[in-house]
Amino acid sequence: MYEILLHECDRLQEVAHTCQKTCNTIYKDLLNDVVRTEYARGGETIHRGYYCPSPVYDIIVGGASRGRLLKDMKRIKKNPDYTFGFNANNELIVIQNSFYREFIVRDQHTELSIIFSKYCIEAITECRYVDNQIQSYIYCLLLEGKVDEYRKEEYFYGDEGLQFVDWYHFMPMRIHIPKEITELVFDKGEKMPPIYSHEKYEFTHKDGYLYQYREIPVNDSLNKSIPTFPDIRPLADLTFDVRLKRKV
Repeated sequence: MYEILLHECDRLQEVAHTCQKTCNTIYKDLLNDVVRTEYARGGETIHRGYYCPSPVYDIIVGGASRGRLLKDMKRIKKNPDYTFGFNANNELIVIQNSFYREFIVRDQHTELSIIFSKYCIEAITECRYVDNQIQSYIYCLLLEGKVDEYRKEEYFYGDEGLQFVDWYHFMPMRIHIPKEITELVFDKGEKMPPIYSHEKYEFTHKDGYLYQYREIPVNDSLNKSIPTFPDIRPLADLTFDVRLKRKV
């Protein structure tokens, strides 16, 4: 599994590198295809705000919010936090907020996006769909041109809709970290090791909507040399209500 995750990081990192010099050009070309624009307030703690690809991130992660769409910009005095551009096929293709710009390209069942600022590529995402139903969502944060954080959600569906979500979090720790920081945690000369976690969630439905979810124990350590994120509290026996009205 460790080699698979490293390969995934390398693959997406290479895609980001190939787009480094063409981000602005691709973004401007896609702007010419925009026929409809939407605006949103809030949602800055979650990727892409209101249109975050994950159907459950703001349900599972405390404090995460998608924000809200603004219906009438003429009555809004403050600038929106997000601007979304759609093409003639009603596909979201460009996103802009105060910190970055993002563009989305599609190829059959895959949706790839590049998030960039005027300085560098900040992140890359990849979503896979079958019959317009999302199957997986990857978000990679880049630092110094390398993948610093890799998150992946995989979705499995039953007769009622979304049934299971596998959630992977991997930090390869391949960037340069000042020794003053590493020596606070590790013996002199040691490198900070990769960090990995894998959670699994089961969802139930009521009246067609997500109703409750619980965490299922997963025995999935990469190996003894790869530490996992520490558990703050045992969640396996707890059931949580879904407080957002959502069909998935």
